This record gives sequence, structure tokens and C-alpha cells, in this order.
Amino acid sequence: METFQISEGDESRSIVPFGFGRQNILQLSYHFVLAVFIGVTLRLTTFTEATTISKVIGDTYKVKTSFLVSFGFTKAVSNLLVGRVSDSYGRKIPHSIGWIFGILLGIILLVLLRRMTGADVEDRQSWIFWYIFANICLGAQQGWTWTTNIFMFMDVAGPGHRAFSSGLSNSLGYLSSALASYAAAILSAETAFRVVLLTSAVGWAISAYLVNDTSAFVEQEIREVSYAPSSSQPSSDTVDEWEDEDGSRDMEVEKHAISQTSMLPGGQEQSPLVDSDGSFYTVFAVTSWTNRSTAILCAGGLFANLITSFAWGLVLIWGQQQGLSSVSLANVGSAFTFTKGITMFLSGYFSDRQQDRKRVIMGGFLLAVVGLIITAAADLTNDLRTIYIRLFLGGIIIGFGIGSVYCVMTAALSDHTLPKDRASAIGVYKFWRDSGYAFGGLLTGWITDISGGNFAFVTLVVAVLVVGLASGMGLLYREATGSSRIPPL
Repeated sequence: METFQISEGDESRSIVPFGFGRQNILQLSYHFVLAVFIGVTLRLTTFTEATTISKVIGDTYKVKTSFLVSFGFTKAVSNLLVGRVSDSYGRKIPHSIGWIFGILLGIILLVLLRRMTGADVEDRQSWIFWYIFANICLGAQQGWTWTTNIFMFMDVAGPGHRAFSSGLSNSLGYLSSALASYAAAILSAETAFRVVLLTSAVGWAISAYLVNDTSAFVEQEIREVSYAPSSSQPSSDTVDEWEDEDGSRDMEVEKHAISQTSMLPGGQEQSPLVDSDGSFYTVFAVTSWTNRSTAILCAGGLFANLITSFAWGLVLIWGQQQGLSSVSLANVGSAFTFTKGITMFLSGYFSDRQQDRKRVIMGGFLLAVVGLIITAAADLTNDLRTIYIRLFLGGIIIGFGIGSVYCVMTAALSDHTLPKDRASAIGVYKFWRDSGYAFGGLLTGWITDISGGNFAFVTLVVAVLVVGLASGMGLLYREATGSSRIPPL
């Protein structure tokens, strides 16, 4: 890692340069490759499961979407753990651990597929435990690798490019995931799972032997970013954020959050910053519910992946039941995934330049509602071509909407967080966000079963919930300003 010496009076100290310049390009190239491998692993696994294994693993929608439940909850918990581990031990170690889970995933999927092939129905269903365990490994692999990949991109890029760097990592992964859908549609299930095993092994080798830890960038940011303590007590508006419903206050949470309330030039107050002061309870509590801005961001993240779960699970399963071919299903899945990947990159760039998170997030969710309504209309016809067109068009619009909010919410969370606690706070946010995969699988599977397979009804229920979320975002989220937001260069 290249460093420079600067002088401050009689003292000199080393600095590491932020950004995408020549000095960081080699390490960033490794992260580019790893982000691609992460996306390929995800889609080769989930697409093959949705279109192949789910057909023989059970009869109800709840069972068919169960792979999203085990995957989602495991990824959520992994994010919570990896954030704390990354703050304590750096990014490289947990990233390497994630690829070990990927290797285990590939082995289990290959063994499971061979045992289920040719077996009778009872024997197939007896292997559901291993099916769930494989998706636990997938959730762990994605949580430990992708989360740390985003951390490292954000560390190297610096505070002026948070949304852009987060969008870059996610875009690389999702665009690779979209292309992998076609590979999964063409390849046999066994070949797809062999590729999963291969990419995981190569990913581990790159992370273990070539990638450098980015802790030096975090330390550099801590030194450079100063937070002026408030010369007055927080306003009643701010204090209300740490009051419980009965009017009482959590003194530990209040102490740390208020201590990080900064004053802007001229005495204008900014939003409180998440600061754990070494306490995991505090950073979890402030991020999840006592800070209104970060709390609604956590809810927004959950809804974003609930919709993603719907697009990757129920839409493909229902479309296959209507008679769509594997290539058509790949087109539908990629319409969502590809547009989501492109939009994450663009929305992150725009959000950093305009320093406007709120309007981007609200607009993205409302655009997703439009896509959901179009998707629901696919259930109003029996014409296969019309079904395909409506699912495809709905997927594109939903992808634009969710892509608009995905990385901007991560950056917004980072805006409200001290550098030393960024990984822990983002880990908490991603715990709630990725639990959306699980809640999405549970909710859509359960409602589809009790509604007698009414796809339009399920889709519109999701749309109504998202409208409520967008309204809450408008009411509760406040932009972080001042020293917690460093303008882009």
C-alpha cells in the first residue's frame, strides 16, 4: 500500500491516498474481480434452485420459497457479525472466511443434486434439511464476502464517494448476476454448481494472498474528519429521537448519540451520529430504532430485499408454472437484476454529487410500486406472450426503482455514522435489509398459499406495503449535513 509523508509543524506523518487513482488501482482490480465472483455465485445458485430443485423439493409455495428464508436470515445475521468483526479485526479476515462458506456451498449442492436425481418423492423430501443447510452456507458466503467487499470499496474511495463506491461494488455483482442467469438457464444444474465451487475456491485464493486489508484508510479518515462538540444542549426535536413511547429515555443510548450531535458553522444543528463507544448494544439500538433517520433506513432496506426476494422467487416460480421457458425466465430475472445493477451505479453517482439522499430513495420506492402493478397485471391474462411481456416490463421498472435506493441507503446510513463505527452500523443496517429476503419468502409464499395461488393479489399487497414505507421515509428521514458529509472532490 502506497503512503505519503506530510509535515505538520515539526512533526510528519504517513497518509494513504483515497480515491480511484493509480496508487490504488491494483487492489481495486482485485475487488472488481471478487465482486463479479460474488454475483455469479449468488445467481447460479438461486436461479438453479428456483427453476430446478424447487420443483421436486415440495408442493406448497412456502416450501418452494424456503431457500430464500434460510438464505435471507443467515445473510442478515452474517452482516451483523461481519460488521463488528470488521471494525475489530479488519476487512480481510472475514472476507476470506466468506469464501470458505462458498466452497462448502458448492460441495453440498453437488452432493444434494446427485442424491436427489432419480430418487422417489419421499427420498427427495427427506433431503430438505440439506437443501436448507446449503442456503445457510449461501447466506453466510454472501454476507461475509459482499459486505466486506463494499466496506473495502468505501474505505479506499473515501468519504466523498460513499454512494458511488457502494454502487460500484453492487453494480458489478448484480450485472454479473444478471449474465449468470443465462448461464444457469443453459447449463445443467450440476455444471452450474461446479462453477459455484470453482469461483469460491479462486475467490478465497485472491482474498487470502492478494488482497490487502483497508484498515489504514479507516484510520486515515478518523484522523482527517473532525467532529466539533456541541456548545449547547440538543434541541427538543433531537432529544425526542431517544425517548421511548412512555417518555422515558435509554440513558446509555442517549449519552453516546447526543455526544455526537455536531454544530454546523453558524450554530445550525445536524443529525446525531451513530457512535457505539465500544458498545455493540448502543450501536445496534441507535441504528435500529432510536435515531429516526437510520431506523427508517433499516426499514427501507428490509423492503428493498423483500421486493428482490419476490422478483427472484415467486415471480420465477409462478412464471414457470404458467409455461414460460427457461430462457424466458432468465430474461425476466435478468430484466430486474440488470436494471438494478445499472441503476445502483448511476444513482450512487448522482446522490454523491447532489448530496440528496431523501428524494432519490422516495422516488425509487414509488417507481418500484409502478413496476409491481404492471407485474400484477400478468395474472389477468392467459396469453403466454402477454404474461411474459408484463413480467419483463414490470421487472425492468422494479429494477430501476430498487436500484435507485439500494446503495443510496447504505451511503445515507454511513452519513449518520462515525468512521470508527461505520462497519458495525452498516452491519446492523444490512442485518435488517437482508432479513427482507427471508420475510419476502415467508410473506409471499404464505399469502400465495392462503389466496389459492392468486399472484396478482400477492403482488398488490407488496405494492401497498411499499407505498406505506415511502410515506414513512418522507416523514422520518433527515439528511445528514456538515462535517459528517464531506463533499465530493
